[in-house]
Amino acid sequence: MCLLTIVLLVFPGTKLDPLWNLNPDARLAFQSLGSWLVLLMLTVGTGCALAAIGLWYGKLWGVPLAIADRRSDDLLPGPLQDPPQDSLNAARLRSHAAGRLSRA
Repeated sequence: MCLLTIVLLVFPGTKLDPLWNLNPDARLAFQSLGSWLVLLMLTVGTGCALAAIGLWYGKLWGVPLAIADRRSDDLLPGPLQDPPQDSLNAARLRSHAAGRLSRA
C-alpha cells in the first residue's frame, strides 16, 4: 500500500487515479506532507515489512517493530490515521505474536 500511494502521488493522472475515490481526504492529507511524503512512506513501509517478517518467523525483534509501526500512526494527519476498530486488531497482533514467540 505504501508503494501504491507513493506511485499515485508522484505520478498523478495515471489510470490508477480513480483509487483516490475510496478515500478522497487521504489524497489531500498526503499532499499536505509535501516532499517528506516519500521518505515517510518508505520508512513506515519498510518497518512494517520487517515487522511482518520478524513476526512470521517468530523472532523477538519483530514485536517491538510491530508495536512501533502501530504507534507511527500517531505521527500522521487525521484522515490518514487508522479507524478506531484497528486498535482491536493491534491487540490481536500483539497476542498472536506473544503466542508465536512462546512456542519458539
